Amino acid sequence: SLMGAFADAGMTLIFSSHNLGRVKRLASRVIYLEHGQVLADAPVQAFFGGSLPPAAAQFLKGELG
Repeated sequence: SLMGAFADAGMTLIFSSHNLGRVKRLASRVIYLEHGQVLADAPVQAFFGGSLPPAAAQFLKGELG
């Protein structure tokens, strides 16, 4: 709720999470990193519903930890 309150107040927040439900609920943009490299940078709707690089797609399917 604290992150939501900050976002509602117009603050930009950066957070790291493996909890995809939390990301869908709170994020407006997703940056997917793999071994320190940005593999995807997209609005949340595009990240969860669009075409992704193979590693990001595997992560969403639960095939990568």
